[in-house]
Amino acid sequence: MFKAQKEYYWKIGLLVSFISFILLITAVGKVLDSELNIKNLAAFIGFSLAVGLIALLLVRFGFKVALIFFLVGLIIGFIEMYRLFFSDSSGWGDLAGLISLFMWVFMGIGLGVFAQLGAYYWRKRK
Repeated sequence: MFKAQKEYYWKIGLLVSFISFILLITAVGKVLDSELNIKNLAAFIGFSLAVGLIALLLVRFGFKVALIFFLVGLIIGFIEMYRLFFSDSSGWGDLAGLISLFMWVFMGIGLGVFAQLGAYYWRKRK
């Protein structure tokens, strides 16, 4: 494996992880005006590393279709989370926003894997 290829997927994984961490910190710390403690930071770091690891593996193994679905799910999840944080005044917006983020991320990776399998079988059939 060439050195440029090796650095490429690590950079994508770290970039996705860093951006998701910044978006989570901004959402909870600034938008919700909530105090950040060690438990929150540990959960944010864990989620960000998991998301970055998934992106890293998808890039590393060349699953482009799955990567696109995963990143679209992640983007939609963050947009939906921020929308619920800003619009819900009943007090459940923070929990509903985080649940919607997780839901969209899981849907993105699930649909991405199925789409990648479909693309694989389609190419194999031809």
